[in-house]
This record gives sequence, structure tokens and C-alpha cells, in this order.
Amino acid sequence: MKPKIDLSVDKTKVTEGDVVEMTWSCSAAEKVQLILDNGYKSSTIDVEPSGSKKFRLNRSKGKTHLVICVTNSGKQYYNSVCVRVQKMKATKAEEVHDYAGTKRVHKNGLRTSLENAKAKIKMAWGYIPESKRLAVKVLAILTVIMILTAIWPRLISFSFFVLIAYLCWIIWKK
Repeated sequence: MKPKIDLSVDKTKVTEGDVVEMTWSCSAAEKVQLILDNGYKSSTIDVEPSGSKKFRLNRSKGKTHLVICVTNSGKQYYNSVCVRVQKMKATKAEEVHDYAGTKRVHKNGLRTSLENAKAKIKMAWGYIPESKRLAVKVLAILTVIMILTAIWPRLISFSFFVLIAYLCWIIWKK
């Protein structure tokens, strides 16, 4: 005898992450299974001959098939419902970590960019070993000297005097 299978869902069109409630009832059933197929993966669970269950439909290839499989006298009978699943729209806000232990939404602007650069340099400075920090400082000073003397050639002797004074201060300090 062919069993009567009633199957319904509360929504047939949802967005990813929405919850769908499925209700079913079967007559003359030895075994009842519920099959969910989202196009990527199929899952099967044993259920009672009648009942309801809620499912959150996340990932799908556009459709999720909800199937009831009823076994009676060695034969299997099916009833199915298809739920269309639309992809969730992405938000436009971009989360930025500013290296100071806080998270915030990205805002464009020169001040924000400079604050982010300063925080990145401060974080990078913490990773440089103490023995190499002097070399990094001298390299930075030489880079500034080269840029300034390219703009104003008369500054070359003054710039080297500043570098020599800094190095002498480092030597006498230690």
C-alpha cells in the first residue's frame, strides 16, 4: 500500500541565513528520513512519521531540496519541496584594524591615513632588535639628507653636520 505523504514549508523563497520551518506527516510508514540537498552537500536524518523541524539555510547553489523518504514494505516513496535561496548582499562597510587594539569602520581621509601609517611604523619598530635600531635611525637620517639636498644643494654640509652630531651624542651617551 502506497503511503500518503504530506510535506510543506512556511517559505519557498528565502535569503541565505533565513530559517525555514518544514512540516510533514506520513501514513503507513516503517521508516521516515528527511533529506536536505543544497547543491553542495546532501544530509539525511531519521525522523518520526509526523512532525516539524526548523532549518537555517545558509550555503546553497540557488535551490535547496527538502525531501521526505518513506520506507514501507521494502519500497521507498518520496515527496519533496524546493526552496529558492538567494545570496546575501554584502555590506559596504570595511572593518579596519588600526594596530592599537581596536577595530573600527574605515573612513577615508588624510588624517586617518597618517594615523594608520604612524601605528604601523610604531608596531614595526617594536619588532626590530635593539642592536639594529641605531642602524635604522642612521639610515632614516641619511634618506632625509638625500631628499633635502636634492631639493636644496646648499644643505648638504649642514645635514652631514647634524648626522655627525647625532652619532657623537649616541657614542657619548653609551
